[in-house]
Amino acid sequence: MEDAARAIQGSYYYAIHVDSELINVSAERFSHEDQASADLEELLDRIRVGADGNASPQFPAPVRDFTFSEMRPRRIFTMGGQQFRYLEEIPGGNHMIIRNGRIADEMNWEAQEAELNRWYLEDFLAEEPEIEQYVAPVASTFTTGMLDFNTTDRRANGVIYNLNTFDTPFADRTSVVSSGVRRAFALSVADVNHLTQTGSFTVGDRAAAGGMAYWLRTPSSTEGWAWGVNAVGTWGHSTRSYINRGIRPALILHQ
Repeated sequence: MEDAARAIQGSYYYAIHVDSELINVSAERFSHEDQASADLEELLDRIRVGADGNASPQFPAPVRDFTFSEMRPRRIFTMGGQQFRYLEEIPGGNHMIIRNGRIADEMNWEAQEAELNRWYLEDFLAEEPEIEQYVAPVASTFTTGMLDFNTTDRRANGVIYNLNTFDTPFADRTSVVSSGVRRAFALSVADVNHLTQTGSFTVGDRAAAGGMAYWLRTPSSTEGWAWGVNAVGTWGHSTRSYINRGIRPALILHQ
C-alpha cells in the first residue's frame, strides 16, 4: 500500500486475479519458470503421467513407495537407479516388470543367463538391497522347448496365432514358484505373445528403449539359433553367436 493511502479512513479490500493457465498441467511454461519450485514440478509431472499416485519416471523412488496395483501396463517408473516398465498384474499380489532399456549391448544368446545373474546381484540389488524382499521367486530353470521360426503364424499385430500348437514353448509362461529362486529372467516367446495379446506390449513398443533389439530365452529348432525381439519390435531369429542383441531383465515383484 502507498504511504499516501494510509491516511484514508475506512476499510480496505483486495482482489486476486487467478489465471486459469496456472492450474493447467499441460502448460509447460508455468512449471518451467525460473522461480517454479521443485515440489510443484514434481506434482505436475505426477499428474501428467496418469495420476496413479506413483512417482514419475523422472523422480526415482524406493520400492516401498510404489503401489504397483495402481499401475497400468506400459507405465514407466524408476527404481533401484534404473528405469522399468510395468507389464501386468499376476494373481496373488504379484507384478511383472521389465527393464525399460537393455543391458549388455553386445552379448550372445549363450551368455544371457550369466549376465542376468550378474546384473541382478551386482547392479540392481547393490543399488537398493531392500528390493530383494519384494522379488518373487521363479523357476530356477525354464522348460523352453524349441520353437520353429518358419512355421509360426506371425501376424502384423505381433501375435503368433498358432503358438498353441507348439506345446512346450506355448506353456513356457513365467510364473511365481514358491520353491524357486529370487532372480531376474529373460522373457519367453510365450510371455511376449501373451503380453502383446493383452495390450501390455504393442509391436511399436516391444523393443527396448531407444529402439534396441534383445534376446528372448526361447531357442529355435534351427540348430544354433534363438528367438529375440528386433529393433522395430517384430519377432527376431538369429544365430546364438550373434552379438548385436542386448539382454532385457524382467522381474516379478510381490506386494
